[in-house]
Amino acid sequence: MKRLKHTDMNNQEIATDNQIPAQASGKLVHGIVFSIIVITLLVVISLKILDPMTLPIRHVSINGDFNRLSPISLQERASNVVRGGFFNVNVETIQTVVSEEPWVKEIMVRRIWPDRIMVDIKEQQAVAKWGDSALINQGAVIFYPDLSTFPDELPYLSGPENFVALVVDYLNKFRGIIPESLKVEELHLSDRRSWELILDNDLTLHFGKTDVMEKARQFFKYYSQISNNDNRHIHYVDLRYPNGFVIGWKSNNQSELNNGRKENGKKI
Repeated sequence: MKRLKHTDMNNQEIATDNQIPAQASGKLVHGIVFSIIVITLLVVISLKILDPMTLPIRHVSINGDFNRLSPISLQERASNVVRGGFFNVNVETIQTVVSEEPWVKEIMVRRIWPDRIMVDIKEQQAVAKWGDSALINQGAVIFYPDLSTFPDELPYLSGPENFVALVVDYLNKFRGIIPESLKVEELHLSDRRSWELILDNDLTLHFGKTDVMEKARQFFKYYSQISNNDNRHIHYVDLRYPNGFVIGWKSNNQSELNNGRKENGKKI
């Protein structure tokens, strides 16, 4: 670089601002070299981390409380898709594959230093059967496990699929109304929005579309009196009438209970 200079009164040469000091140029070179070293180290470390042989996963553990799920089966599912070492193991793939088991409600996959995968699972809690091939969980969500895993004691529900939450809500309300000695066996909502309830003593109640819970409360006020007489022979109770209900007997005899009417000669 051209160096400009002038002489002061004492004939001393003074360098101008156009001169780049040799010290600054040396710092620039050192900075470039340092950056190259750092980048090289980062590349080497990254390649080492991505190597599956660096801290390989040696154990897959399943954690949860299970009634329907098999921990051994879940462990096999997870182990079969484990790829990579501790730092780059395919957590999302493990989660996806294990979640394919219908009884899995929630799942979280964690790395445990230095060589373990922990899979935390929350199992579905079924509250009812939905149709012939599905179950409903506590959140009124339908899921489809293998039929062989269906619990036997669950009530059977049916209806339009977009009304599943309403059907579950009515199931819970009916349980709060019927006597403790009885259980809901089936609950159906027709396409016309008409309700039908079947209890575990084979008693069928037809409610129609409106005032369903009020009709249920009114009927079960009379139920204790009916149960002391001929309830074992009742085929159904039709509550679609505004001022009473009709009993259909298994002997094909029908009688009506309506605001104090007599049933088989007895005042209700």
